[in-house]
Parts: sequence; structure tokens; C-alpha cells
Amino acid sequence: MQTPALDPEPELPITPRGESPQGEKKPSTFDVPKRWFAEYRKDVLLITIAIGSPLLSLWFVHKTIDDLKRSMWVWHLDSSGVMTYAPIALADPDSEIFKEIVMQATEVYLKRNPAGISNKELLPRYFSEASLKAIEAEVSKAAPERMRRNLFDQPEIKDRPTRLDVSGGAFRYRVVGFIVRTGVIDGVNERLVGDFKIGLVLVPNDDVRQKGRFPYIVKQYRKEITWRNIEGPDAHEVYESALLK
Repeated sequence: MQTPALDPEPELPITPRGESPQGEKKPSTFDVPKRWFAEYRKDVLLITIAIGSPLLSLWFVHKTIDDLKRSMWVWHLDSSGVMTYAPIALADPDSEIFKEIVMQATEVYLKRNPAGISNKELLPRYFSEASLKAIEAEVSKAAPERMRRNLFDQPEIKDRPTRLDVSGGAFRYRVVGFIVRTGVIDGVNERLVGDFKIGLVLVPNDDVRQKGRFPYIVKQYRKEITWRNIEGPDAHEVYESALLK
């Protein structure tokens, strides 16, 4: 019996890869970034979490420490006789209490008589030990001239203190005003007026029981005075505590 012949297979047109049957090139759908992300997105996510978690933890710890430094710390004695020293609230550098401390510290520091600071007993309430030493050195240096000319200084503050910045729990302020200086030389009265600008840095008071009644004290300061009716190098006077940069 004769086997019927099979029909030959039809020949299919061969189309080069990336080309349409009409010979036109098709744009490639292969995207390297998308392919890479599709294969490694799980690894990328794990690496991101591994790197981000410690950084986020460090930022949170730093922020918590900074908030604690800025907090007001007070003594509290409860009914059972237990004394607690802890922060009660986050200190606001724009609050009136800090501006009052700055203004009062400025007046105590600048108000002087021939012997030195007029209210010397008030200085420890507003200034740290380092600042007190700087003030003592400044007053001692000027003492002979002040005694010879019998000088009195009366400061007047023009405006409320201006807050400059907050860093590491310290508050920086600037106070501007003028000083009226009076004295007598060889029986002749003299009167000088000078514009002053003083910068103060407040830090938390860690010795409230001995320093007085203020939660923050002056750690650093810088004073500038420009005398209106004096010409030459003596018209400008600058003094700053050793710690102020």
C-alpha cells in the first residue's frame, strides 16, 4: 500500500529580533533600572532600614538630650518629705522670664560707681563663676582711673532684649542702650554719653540653692561702648569674657 505524500511545512517569514514584519525596528522594552529594582528591591529595602534605623535613633537621642538641657529644673518637696530635682517644662527662649534675667543682669553689670560695681552683691545671682572672674578683672583694671575721676555710670536700656540663637541648651541675647557717665576732674564736672551693645549667653543654673532664684545665669558676655563726644581710639570700648568666642 502506497503511503500518501505529506504536504510540505509552510515556510514562515524570518523577522530579525527587534524588527516588525515590515522591517521597522521596535523600541526595546528592556529597562535596566526597572529590571534591577524588580530583582533587588527587597535587598534595597533591608539595607535602607539597616542604615536608617541607627541614624534615626541617634537623632532622637540627640534631640532628647537637647530638650533636657533646655528644660527648667526646680526643686520640689512633697508631703512625705521627698525632695525631687527635675525639669518641669521645656524652656522657651522667647519667654519674658529670660528677657527679664538678661535686662537685670545688664543693669547690674553696667551700673558702677568710683569703687566698681554699684550692686556687687547681686552679681552672683546672674553670673557664673567664670563670668564673675572676668568682671572682677575688668573692674580691677579700671579702678585707678575711676577713682581719680570719680566716675559714675548709669545705664539705660532702649528696647527689650533680642534673642540671637539657641544652641546646646544655651540662649544668646543682645541688649542695646546708652550709658550716662558723670565725674569730676580738678573740680570740673564732666558728663559723657555712650551707646552700648552687650551680648549675653544664658545657660541652665546647676547650683540654684546657692546662686539665688534664677533658673538660668550668664556664662559669657561681650560689651561694646561707643562714646558720642569722644574722638579717636578712646571713643570705642570693648570687653568680653575669656570664654566668649
